[in-house]
Amino acid sequence: MNDSRNTPPDVPAPYTRRTFWALCLLTFLVCAWGTWSIPVLSTNEARRMVIVQEMVSSGNWLIPTMNGALYVTKPPLYPWLAALFASLFQSTAEGVLRLPSVLSALAIAGLLYRRVATSAGRQAALLSLFILVTCPLFVQHARRAEIEMLLAATCTAALIFFLDYLESGRQGPLYLSYGFVGLATLTKGPVALLFFLPPLLVFGAIYRERRVYEGLRSAGGWTLYVVAALSWFLYVYLKLGSGPFAAVIEEDIAGKVVDTVRGDPFYAYILKILGFFVPWWVLLVFTRPARLGREVLRVREAGFFGLSVLVPLVVMSLFSKKQDKYILPFFPAMAAFLGIWMAAIQARLTEKYGASVPRLVFRVVLALCLGCFVYFQFLEERVFNHRFAGIPSFAARVRDAAGETPAFSYGRDFMELVYYYGNTLPLLSEPEIERMIGEKKPFWIVVESPLQAPLLARGFCLKASQQPFVKKKREVNLLASPVLCQGGTIPAKEEETVR
Repeated sequence: MNDSRNTPPDVPAPYTRRTFWALCLLTFLVCAWGTWSIPVLSTNEARRMVIVQEMVSSGNWLIPTMNGALYVTKPPLYPWLAALFASLFQSTAEGVLRLPSVLSALAIAGLLYRRVATSAGRQAALLSLFILVTCPLFVQHARRAEIEMLLAATCTAALIFFLDYLESGRQGPLYLSYGFVGLATLTKGPVALLFFLPPLLVFGAIYRERRVYEGLRSAGGWTLYVVAALSWFLYVYLKLGSGPFAAVIEEDIAGKVVDTVRGDPFYAYILKILGFFVPWWVLLVFTRPARLGREVLRVREAGFFGLSVLVPLVVMSLFSKKQDKYILPFFPAMAAFLGIWMAAIQARLTEKYGASVPRLVFRVVLALCLGCFVYFQFLEERVFNHRFAGIPSFAARVRDAAGETPAFSYGRDFMELVYYYGNTLPLLSEPEIERMIGEKKPFWIVVESPLQAPLLARGFCLKASQQPFVKKKREVNLLASPVLCQGGTIPAKEEETVR
């Protein structure tokens, strides 16, 4: 096994213990402060929150539902953790359901600092932390009740503990690594292995690390993985058969990998990464990157983190559908790699220009961190006001109007509304609407404006409307069924609008 431990040039650390704790506080403020007061800002977040609401209210944690319908598209680790917090705090408020993401982001920061400080020094570790918490995509998902940050935390932990195993040879870190890979699979499915196996195989081949292959042949490790990752899948299969998983494979996995009609270009992810880490790439351009890159890559841990980015990036670039959030799991490794590189740059500049360099770097990064904090704490809600404005009050109107009468949705689900409504709005089909009208059943229905006119022509009447709804020009309406309108409960032409 190649046990080289070369490190880049270094100088005495310019950061004091007080600086370190100040940065820990800043990391907490950027990633966590105010998450309890931010309204729902994405449909994916609303879906996750609705799943947790129904999990807590029904007590059924093993077969999740979303808006009353079976949901096994994604494994349930995030909803389980959020439901645990909801049960602990007796609340399904936004901040409570975001706790798994917040704690995952803070755990990533702690793991990253510990690992990079051990491998390349405190300056590289602090710079890695700087780079991570000034990445807008990382901060955004640290503050959302979505699965991506939990996936990033479990994948990062798996890689870091495997690196610990490579250094020590002890089985404890190896089993922790497999356990976290299992939890990553229980977060988003087998795709989690993409961020673990290929980088390790390539790293072992390039750096001639025989211990990599010894670790990957661990029967105990794979047994732990199977137990952690596949037990829930087996339970659902025994209860429901293969039907739900077959639909997921066909629509949610195969469609994203081989959809040639709506596919994104191969280089799309490269452009995204350059955009998210733009301040640091710009600095690298002016520092003889080829020469310094060769020097940095001689640091084994830098190569480990670099390959943990490059290998999944190449594989995922071959996929058809590309979204920003899909590449979040290797952002911590990217921050670690860039942190080690930036530490080498800082050391060289310090030798040339003196101690003013690290002080200048610290001030620049501090300004970036404060900028992220100000944006996400004070500006994001204003920029995306249309995504949530009026939805809680409209949900209250639906709840007050419906009372004990059932309410439904038509045309599409309205997960943001379902979350604030606090109950299901099952999706009705056209035949079901016709049947309920024929049986003269009283019910309420939420529908977008383009689908409203045919229902009004069949005797429905308008009770309330809301615009914007998630999109600036989208309008949704609350309609009463014909029997409610004819019964005099609601005047047929009365319209109450919520703006």
